[in-house]
Amino acid sequence: AQEPNFKGWSLSEWFKDIAENDKDKETLLWQSLACSINPNLTPDVAIFLVDNGQGRTGKSTFERLLENLVGIDNHAPLKLKEFENDFKLANAQGVKLIIGDDNNPNDYNKTSENFKRVATGETILINPKSLPLFSTQFNCFIVQSMNGLPRFKDDSDALLRRIKIIKFNHQYNDKTANKDIKEKYIKDKRLLEWILSKVIIMDFDFMIDTKESRQEIQELKIANDPVAYYVNEHIDDLKSQRLPIVFLFKHFQATSDYENNPQKMKQQTFTRRIKPLLEAKGYT
Repeated sequence: AQEPNFKGWSLSEWFKDIAENDKDKETLLWQSLACSINPNLTPDVAIFLVDNGQGRTGKSTFERLLENLVGIDNHAPLKLKEFENDFKLANAQGVKLIIGDDNNPNDYNKTSENFKRVATGETILINPKSLPLFSTQFNCFIVQSMNGLPRFKDDSDALLRRIKIIKFNHQYNDKTANKDIKEKYIKDKRLLEWILSKVIIMDFDFMIDTKESRQEIQELKIANDPVAYYVNEHIDDLKSQRLPIVFLFKHFQATSDYENNPQKMKQQTFTRRIKPLLEAKGYT
């Protein structure tokens, strides 16, 4: 089948715009379409769509395209914080695609246990108000959109390795922004059938890990993990080949206090968390 063209606009060229000629990023966009149709391809990864809040980036259009692909009965709205709300989570049962639109980057996600379990398809216990407690498994693909990186209390690799980030950096101006793309083209049966014919034969074990996603995940870790932030911002200022842990812990406390972000972390926890970060920078 040939790709439909709508007055000079085509999906594949639009993806190239979003990907900014990054082949890996372009592949990740296509893999996201494939996973929305068949969540079994990668049961353990969620996609975060991120821009800077400037608007007209194509982010919401991409979300609507995913929804159009799976059909109205096969997707449900659920933001990051709402995964931890049993009643709202119960309403998302049985869908192929969960989309969280416009997560507030200022929201602080105190727990992410349900999010992690849904992403990996693990059994989850749900206790909705006024309804009996029950256990279930989700078999769905998770997409979350936001204007800026989210804030998590959980900064563990167990959470971060479940996330791939796609940035929408290309801003369309008033002249190049085409309302017909969202309102007509991505709803067109010919386009949706052409996409299905392409993605239904895609076969991969892992979603591609783009350079952009790795950089954003590192930023996310630094922003949410005070020890990672300390190593990133302050370790290189210490002119010494030997850095005793006791000294580093006191320096960590002092810099955190100075930056008005005092930490109640115990030295044992600090030691456990800083060692792999120092080893990654070449310290032994």
